Amino acid sequence: MAIDSQFTIDRSRYDDANLNSKSKYIAKPGVTEELVRKISSDKNEPEWMLDKRLKALKLFKETKTPNWGPDLSKLDLNKIIYYIDPEAASSRTWDDVPEDIKQTFEKLGIPQAERESLAGVGGQYDSRNVYHNLKKEWEDKGIIFEDMDSALHKYPDLVKKHFMTNCVPISDHKFAMLHAAVWSGGTFIYIPQNVTIEIPLQAYFRMNAKAGGQFEHTLIIADKGSTVHYIEGCSSPRYAENSLHAGCVELYVGEGAKIVYSSIENWSKNTFNLNTKRAIVGKNGKVEWLNGNMGCLVGDSKVFTNPKGPKNIKEIKSGDKVFVWDEKSNSIKKSIVKNKVFSGNKDVYKIRAGGRELEATRNHPFLSLERKKNHPSHKKAFFHHIWKPIHELKEGDIVAITKSLPISGESYKLPRINKKEIVPSKNQHSNFNLDTSHLYNNKIKIPEKTN
Repeated sequence: MAIDSQFTIDRSRYDDANLNSKSKYIAKPGVTEELVRKISSDKNEPEWMLDKRLKALKLFKETKTPNWGPDLSKLDLNKIIYYIDPEAASSRTWDDVPEDIKQTFEKLGIPQAERESLAGVGGQYDSRNVYHNLKKEWEDKGIIFEDMDSALHKYPDLVKKHFMTNCVPISDHKFAMLHAAVWSGGTFIYIPQNVTIEIPLQAYFRMNAKAGGQFEHTLIIADKGSTVHYIEGCSSPRYAENSLHAGCVELYVGEGAKIVYSSIENWSKNTFNLNTKRAIVGKNGKVEWLNGNMGCLVGDSKVFTNPKGPKNIKEIKSGDKVFVWDEKSNSIKKSIVKNKVFSGNKDVYKIRAGGRELEATRNHPFLSLERKKNHPSHKKAFFHHIWKPIHELKEGDIVAITKSLPISGESYKLPRINKKEIVPSKNQHSNFNLDTSHLYNNKIKIPEKTN
């Protein structure tokens, strides 16, 4: 296996901060009771929400940092700014969004996606939702799609019943406690009984501030027999200082209902992403989690589809059938593409292995084999499956290559053979047409597709 040296592609749409951003309020670093009360007061919250925030803050201060997750030794919680209120109001039209913030979302492609393929879009900037809109045809069906701050006032009973009660309780772990204390913004969705929204809803959360924290809350309630697909996107600029994202997602799936939750996250290297996501699913209900945090293939990468054969990944559409490796059965299986999101331009590496060549972003995972002992006392080492980002692979490492694909029972269309019986020819004397019909066995029937 060989890996080419890195070449750089413009990633400015994510890594470049909006330097013209204006804020009404920027909190001092660190989390205090004074700050929690300030957030609640700014949002004119009911007393029960302030009480929940203060209880969560007390638990947060009493609880040790967990050691069961990623290395947090470089995260200094006292240097994070937990509340940044931009100088913007929530709007239902992009024209009313401040120009610098609107340009940020335009560069990320959010308004264009709404126009082309979404039923509704929300946009959050630092600690405030600046845009939220649901198309009228879905409003008329009783669907609720609001930013979380507005939903708290418009639908207090629904929010009080479901917000960090039994799905993700405020006592769950230290960063869930922190979230409950300083949460701001997010998405609230309610789908009425037996209503299906065929087009996805989307929210995008952009963290712009240096050393900032973002703590949006997503609460989705799909009533009995309903269906919804929600897409969430996130990104932040690259700074020298560390940032923190500790959002929370709560999904309530009613009896026979279905929620498809897709998340595409493009946090910069200096952002600690400590999300908490959970669902409670009723009888015969279904939830599908689709999280993209690992990197991307470039647009010209070939993906083998069924029944159309290899296609560029940029040509793949929702509903196409592709082959994937199933880790549980250690086999290749067919799977339906649920969604595809362009995640921007990034640093790209090229890998060569098994006579093949592939380009992928630096953090795209590859299945590799690594020999190691199952226990330090053992003399013999064994091969183990390890997912490694491409930038950690070295020449000589062993990576998985698909040798064959399963027969799925569907035919492939064969290319037509263009048989010309009269073909132009020439010799040393002249040019002439040559009859080649005697060279063909006309009794052979050429199939249009494979059996």
